[in-house]
Amino acid sequence: MLTMFMAHQRGLRRYAAQITGDSSHAEDLVQEAWLRFTKSNQQEHPNEPISYLYRIVRNLALDARRHSSRAPLPMDPHHIDEAGLSNRLTSETVVVARDDLRVLMEAIEELPARTRKALELHRFGGLKLREIADRMEISTSRAHELVSEGLAHCRDRVNGEEQ
Repeated sequence: MLTMFMAHQRGLRRYAAQITGDSSHAEDLVQEAWLRFTKSNQQEHPNEPISYLYRIVRNLALDARRHSSRAPLPMDPHHIDEAGLSNRLTSETVVVARDDLRVLMEAIEELPARTRKALELHRFGGLKLREIADRMEISTSRAHELVSEGLAHCRDRVNGEEQ
């Protein structure tokens, strides 16, 4: 599930930002959605976890928007793609997304242990580079290097570039 979240995190942030009108707050909403998703996923296993995660983000973003009353109305959430554009989910899209997810999972497994740990702490644990450095007993600049290397490797593999 963690790799699924990583694969869709950018799209979730865009979606939340589109609803709230606040891109800086979108990251917090996505992290909160992930926490709620992981808690609920222990009790129930949704058939469409991506759709369920987008629904959680939508609900949190709408609540945030109600409190701030700053953002324009959202597009229909059932027809939103990663770029935030109106788009019906097709079987081809699902196949491509599943393949990308498989490649991403393989890419994460290919990473050296320290790089993988730093990447997971940053992207999924929500830790700042300074916190990663403290936890791993390395410098902040080294933590940044590890996270950057991990992200670059995953991006290259998903984009079909071999290393």
